[in-house]
Amino acid sequence: MNIYLHIGFPKTGTSAIQSHIFVNQNWFHEQGIFIPQTGYDSGIGHAFLLSSDDFPLSSSITSALGKRETSALEELKQELRSAEQQGYENALISWEGFSICSEQVISQLKDALIGHHVSLLAYVREQSILYESTILQNIESIISISTPAHFIDGTVGESALRRFNFHEIFSIWKHHFSETITIKARIFDKERLKQGNVVLDFLDSIGLEIDDGFQLQSRHINHSLDSRSAAILLIAREAGLQYKGLLQLSKAMSLVSSRNDSGSRTFLVPEERDRIRREYAASNLKLFEEHRPENATPSEITFPFLDSHLASPSEHDSIEYLRYLYSGLSKPELETWQGDLLASVKLARIAGPPNEGWRGPEPTGVWSQGPRSDIAFRLPDIDHGKGPTVVQLTIGGRYFGDNTKTRLLVGGKEEDVSLQNRVLSIAIDDHVRENGIHIALKHQVPQILDKGKPVRHENGISFKLELLSYNFGWES
Repeated sequence: MNIYLHIGFPKTGTSAIQSHIFVNQNWFHEQGIFIPQTGYDSGIGHAFLLSSDDFPLSSSITSALGKRETSALEELKQELRSAEQQGYENALISWEGFSICSEQVISQLKDALIGHHVSLLAYVREQSILYESTILQNIESIISISTPAHFIDGTVGESALRRFNFHEIFSIWKHHFSETITIKARIFDKERLKQGNVVLDFLDSIGLEIDDGFQLQSRHINHSLDSRSAAILLIAREAGLQYKGLLQLSKAMSLVSSRNDSGSRTFLVPEERDRIRREYAASNLKLFEEHRPENATPSEITFPFLDSHLASPSEHDSIEYLRYLYSGLSKPELETWQGDLLASVKLARIAGPPNEGWRGPEPTGVWSQGPRSDIAFRLPDIDHGKGPTVVQLTIGGRYFGDNTKTRLLVGGKEEDVSLQNRVLSIAIDDHVRENGIHIALKHQVPQILDKGKPVRHENGISFKLELLSYNFGWES
């Protein structure tokens, strides 16, 4: 079997690719490409093939899942063997984290895929642009990070650069897989991508084209800021704007940035940008010599520098930007969420404006506040004919004080349930496709601590949301 192994690299369209894999799993199967379910999470790909100990950037999400009783890689071997017996000749595995995992993990993955040929797929970008894009995404999650000084002074964080030596990373994979691997790289640049779309370009890289059965997403999936928005957001935090306002401002700004692509995404001073290029000059020459990107022009021997990346917005653009931003703040839109497992501060994506009834996020979750809390989000675009028919929503958390259950309102129905570990089955009808999913949580006894004991209080807490995820189901 041929295994397409998409290893991502941050800020190279991975979220868009994985959101389309998630929504179109049946379509891929119809095209003869098997999507393994072992270690798979709906919004981030095969992130849980490896334990948190194997991954240098382990997070509360991976640790929240706990250790597996059996090896996921062993389960993957069995699943691929079964797929082969069913007649599949190709399989697709995708996860951004593969680009930074250790050599030990690469060796383990090689052992799990023994007997198969691996086509490693990766998008690459000129490193100064990639670094800036990564920092801007970090600022978008401003509620959970310290002030990024490198953005303020226009310098480079040394630790971040180790992730971007493409030639070195490809050489490690080639060393471990030897003759059983083919490395296919493409430059991530809108002008180089098929029809300017990374999803269409990715499908082209594995020999596929969309048809009427493929659901191409029209909604923006992954938030990203331009440098102007990032600066305003940091200034707002330094001026004392509280969590709720920061989160609402961040969401509105990322929406504006996704709709208006004229804003500059550069903040490095020229000396630092040149330093990055000098640092990677030799390795990039080797990259183009040994693993030449498929969409490079015949004359290119290294990454082209894109002047459009440095373009500054005009005064007219600034006025339009402020109008869009005001509209985003006055009429906040629901988050479009593709179901990836949320924990800790990441829960603020859903338990934040315009949703009400939640307190600022903590390292272990988000507390509901008051008698009612709302969860509402939009689904990715779904095909009316072949699309999924149900959402299996998992809620996990713990109660405070005398609370043991929650009155749940969803789809016009009410029931008293425990949300400590609950899976809700929600039918996908036309209303849900158009307006999203809305759930209200009415709590028994909102409480606060008084002299160490819980007492009733209208602004008290009842339930701590610790995990939230969903998957699609296809029911007849």
